[in-house]
Amino acid sequence: MKTRFILLTGFILLFFIGTVNARDRVEKRTIEKRFKTTGETHLQIDNKYGILVIQEWDKDEVEFAIQIVCRGKNQKTAEEMLKRTSVKLEQSDDKIFATTNFATSPNENSKGSSTTVNYLINVPTSTYLHLKNKYGNIQLDYVSKPIEIELEHGNIYAHRLEGDNNKISINYGVIQVLKSGSMELNMKRGEARIDQLPDLKLTGYYTSLFSNIINNLQVTSTKYSQLKLGRVNTVNFGFSTLWTSIDIRQLEQKFEGARLQYCTVSIDTISPNFSSIDIDAMHSKVTLGINQKHNTKIDLSAPYGDIVLNGLEINHAARSHNSQNPYPLQTTGYIGRTSNPRAKIKISTSYATITFKNKVTD
Repeated sequence: MKTRFILLTGFILLFFIGTVNARDRVEKRTIEKRFKTTGETHLQIDNKYGILVIQEWDKDEVEFAIQIVCRGKNQKTAEEMLKRTSVKLEQSDDKIFATTNFATSPNENSKGSSTTVNYLINVPTSTYLHLKNKYGNIQLDYVSKPIEIELEHGNIYAHRLEGDNNKISINYGVIQVLKSGSMELNMKRGEARIDQLPDLKLTGYYTSLFSNIINNLQVTSTKYSQLKLGRVNTVNFGFSTLWTSIDIRQLEQKFEGARLQYCTVSIDTISPNFSSIDIDAMHSKVTLGINQKHNTKIDLSAPYGDIVLNGLEINHAARSHNSQNPYPLQTTGYIGRTSNPRAKIKISTSYATITFKNKVTD
């Protein structure tokens, strides 16, 4: 997966210069400050109506360059808006705080008025980051410690988030990351493009997830979502998965899906060394890339649906039907040898089709 990142220089220029209408009256204030850091410093930022640009450097200090830009229909309005906007910067032991404050809402003034508060921050890579932003983007490059981000109506662009136990929450936005440590991602109405990471715990609502490599994926709940994945080792879906499309290019070990409802599951290639696939679903189509080289026990149930094997040979096969329903209810048996099968496939879905593609692999 190729992830597009905004060039930092252009990003900063667009951010700080902005677009100014010739009729606007603009007032600006710049805040610059530095704080000493240690290897255990935590930086906490709480901002609205602006972009956070965070760059790593090799100094043992955090440097802030903050610009407040107020636009009004006249000079007096712009000046009053600037007076009502402030940023509080303080340090307590190993904690640094930056908080944007508005005496009144930036959009409370007449039509055409606006306030933006933009942060450019240089930090050591060893800094723990706790970022909160609303109505604005966050740009990072490399972070070695765990990071916490809470973002609403904005996007996250990052190169490497290599700390473990990263916690990210996004409402109405996009996250693009090239490489990450383990992550807990809560997303509503957004899109995540994370090229590779070891472990991901996902909660999604109207969410799209695209990833090339994930070792372990745990889905707590999803609704009206799309997951398009490359190579995955293990996958586990919790008890609340609805109207979700799950597309996996290659499964290495295990897939568990409990109570999938109105979903589609497609696994294109399954490793010959996989251990199990266990799916309990309703109204959910399941398609698996299985062939004669696999060695597995199968237990398939599709009441009011169908089971399509595409010529795949099932040893000790047993198929049961209901006299009131011409469609097969259950198929059991073995693919490959019947003694000591390496793996097990158990799928139950109603009002839908289970398909084995009989995919030939090298």
